[in-house]
Amino acid sequence: MNNIILKIIMTVSSLFSFNTVEMHGLKIDVITNGSGLYEEKDKYIYKGNNPDNYIYFNNEIWRVISFEADGRIKIIRNESISNMPFDEVSNDWDNSSLKDYLNNDYYQSIDDKYKSLIDGDIELISFDDYLKSNSNRLCIKEQSYFKNNELCLNSSYLNKVINNKNNIAWTKTKDSVGIYHFGNIYFGDNEPFFNDYGVVPTLYLKNNIELVGKGTINNTYKINL
Repeated sequence: MNNIILKIIMTVSSLFSFNTVEMHGLKIDVITNGSGLYEEKDKYIYKGNNPDNYIYFNNEIWRVISFEADGRIKIIRNESISNMPFDEVSNDWDNSSLKDYLNNDYYQSIDDKYKSLIDGDIELISFDDYLKSNSNRLCIKEQSYFKNNELCLNSSYLNKVINNKNNIAWTKTKDSVGIYHFGNIYFGDNEPFFNDYGVVPTLYLKNNIELVGKGTINNTYKINL
């Protein structure tokens, strides 16, 4: 084979190299570029603009954020549920009215057959969850993200889960005066906790769950109930 052609083939192959991991009854390709499942230390994280990480939960579409080291599956609803303040007086997640709402009123709206699959509280994503969902390496560190913000908006599927007019949703991560949000070019700004922004529930599924499907929008992962 011509050496130039062989070199091109090897280069293309290295750009799209992957292996396969087996978990929860699935076999999933693990990649190093583009949209898909990435290995990171002792867990696997979905990254990119449109990975095949759709999962059917509570009779609606969610997305898989990660397969955790302890076997749990972290998922996020595919659309925000409403706009509401984080809290009236505090930027502390553990004591916020939003956490109380998600784990009481919203929890009661979940179909009973799915409630037993939840491990722990219903949450919001963290600032770190958002950064790690970006497939562009320029976007996974906080300061680098701020410098390349417009580019980063096209490298994470999480920017698509917000369906409110502000295109902004809360994370649970605070700084000295506000709360980080995601979904638009001003993600890095800390927002006053009393603003009405999108709420996108996030939760962990128990580690003994078995899944079927391909994770695509037309063949989502489904839980063997």
